[in-house]
Amino acid sequence: LLENKVLIGLCGYGKSGKDTIAKTFIDNYDFHRVAFADNIKIEMNKHLKKSVLDDLMGNRENYKSNSGYFDPEAYSRFYNRNYTIDDIDFKTENLDLKKILRPYIIWYGEKLREINGPYYWVNKAFEIDAAGYDKIILSDVRRAKELEVFENSSSLKKRREEMFLHAGAISEMPNTKSKNYSSLLFYVSQLGLADSDALTHECIRIAQEKWLFDYNFFLDPEIPEGKDYRKKAMNYQIKKVVDKFGISKPDKTLNFPGKQTSILDA
Repeated sequence: LLENKVLIGLCGYGKSGKDTIAKTFIDNYDFHRVAFADNIKIEMNKHLKKSVLDDLMGNRENYKSNSGYFDPEAYSRFYNRNYTIDDIDFKTENLDLKKILRPYIIWYGEKLREINGPYYWVNKAFEIDAAGYDKIILSDVRRAKELEVFENSSSLKKRREEMFLHAGAISEMPNTKSKNYSSLLFYVSQLGLADSDALTHECIRIAQEKWLFDYNFFLDPEIPEGKDYRKKAMNYQIKKVVDKFGISKPDKTLNFPGKQTSILDA
């Protein structure tokens, strides 16, 4: 499914800014967004709105005791209004509702992996959302099994080859297999941000241990929002990335822009 494709992944805590970074690569560099969680949310919107609303209303008197799963302030505000089934949207951009629904999304995603296998959402994303696109950006790499997409690409092997070459030990390098596609994995870190999802923490730890991160994006929420200050700070880091890895902008003058099948030759 990924043969001859270019793949960028963004890994980090929830609400760290991954989607904002992804949008720049989509708008300016012709990448197509794929998010593993999108299909989870689509399925839940079809089948689980009523069940989740019933569960939330059933816990109305006990929200403080559920603070290990929910943001207590968002949970309290949720109960200050009478939500109906039409208000429940697992793809919502409402911050309070996102915080309330996120534990259910995590639960459903893991339950379907348990039933259908660890690659269920990965395979569904590439089969449905990535079909027909050559440049793909994964905006929410948050599970250990999803990292195997980056372990299996030719990129990690090239990095290790360079290490062995400069050590004068290329003949001693283990013969590891890889597949014919290029990948980059970026860690998005926002100052002071926390995440209670243990599986996200595990994913980040494993990526670090396996040398999968190619670049760290640092987001500082204390930079003022006005006058495009934050946008400028982000664009500065993205410019460093595209220069370092030779990520090209599409030639809009061509009817059929040439495919970029490698991002590691620069």
